[in-house]
Amino acid sequence: MATANKPANISTHYPAISLDYAIKVVEKARVLGKSISDTTIAGGGSTKSGAFTRKRAALGYFGLISGRGENLQITELAEKIISPLNENEKTSAIKESFLKPALYRKLYDTVEKEVSIEVSMLGNLVVREFGIQPSGKDDFMNTFISSGQFAQLINYIDGSKDRVEFRSIQDDLESSGGSDMEESTTQNGGFRVSTSGMIDLEISGIRLFIPKNEKTQDAIAAGELKELRNKIIEFSKKYLSEQSS
Repeated sequence: MATANKPANISTHYPAISLDYAIKVVEKARVLGKSISDTTIAGGGSTKSGAFTRKRAALGYFGLISGRGENLQITELAEKIISPLNENEKTSAIKESFLKPALYRKLYDTVEKEVSIEVSMLGNLVVREFGIQPSGKDDFMNTFISSGQFAQLINYIDGSKDRVEFRSIQDDLESSGGSDMEESTTQNGGFRVSTSGMIDLEISGIRLFIPKNEKTQDAIAAGELKELRNKIIEFSKKYLSEQSS
């Protein structure tokens, strides 16, 4: 587990509901228009309860709404999830939404990818380094992992709920530098899509170029390359790390 960069000044505010439930709330409210209100979100319930306040806050943490009170707006990110132009746009937007809460993003960035970790150890980490109170640890972990599963960025391992694995996602692609392939790529669902018609994947220093079409993009976003990815990581650790040492 990679924890070399200890988090600092991270707010302990985080979504109190899972991402999939938050999306359902916004999807239901969207029927009445892009401009919504607390009353719309409440769906006939009280807007004064603590449960409602936490639900509305979660929608903001996930980047699904903006504004305050009776002047709320469904965000463009939410629109990509609710009314996507294609399945890949939806998959990519859900991942982006999961990583919107500052605490979620920092925790995701801290933990080593493609390596299984005990859920209990992950819980200890959020208490010791992220400011989560021990009494709220289980609720946080359940919501975080459930949301990560929905975003296809966290998986339970070995058919149990004792261990999880964080999946990699490529963020913040640079617009220049590197090879000709890199100079003409765009982000699409966590991987590079070249304007020359190839998907550019980089795994542990090894690059793969895969013909771009709707089937290959959806398959990669759905995790079809997981087994190959693990083999490449093993190969890299066994041979490339020795070469560089």
